[in-house]
Amino acid sequence: PYVITSDCANTMKRKMEQTTFPEDTTLYRGMMIRNDRMERVEKNGFSYPGFQSTTLVGNDASRIIQEYRDSGNYDKQFYTPVLLKINAKKGGHFASSYTDGEHEIVLPDNTEFKIKNKKWGYFCLK
Repeated sequence: PYVITSDCANTMKRKMEQTTFPEDTTLYRGMMIRNDRMERVEKNGFSYPGFQSTTLVGNDASRIIQEYRDSGNYDKQFYTPVLLKINAKKGGHFASSYTDGEHEIVLPDNTEFKIKNKKWGYFCLK
């Protein structure tokens, strides 16, 4: 996780208030979910404090999962790498960060994710 100053966070929040998805948009996020929370996440969804980094490119998120797996820096007994497919709705707020080869979309802090379905070990969110 990144730590940002309150000034930076306030600037991002103002930017997000002015920027909305012009249409329904598919986003992706590679992340780790604790195994003991997996059932609760599937049933109730989840949210995290802080902004959520996502990408428009599924392969970018898949690469993050592969990097987790290859690094060996996580305990497979306690965590599972998960690829989230997020259906962001038209009118939802976001900020973008298009840099060389990166298509990052940042979602607001405390965004709530609800599980729509689960396929082949990956979550598809609505």
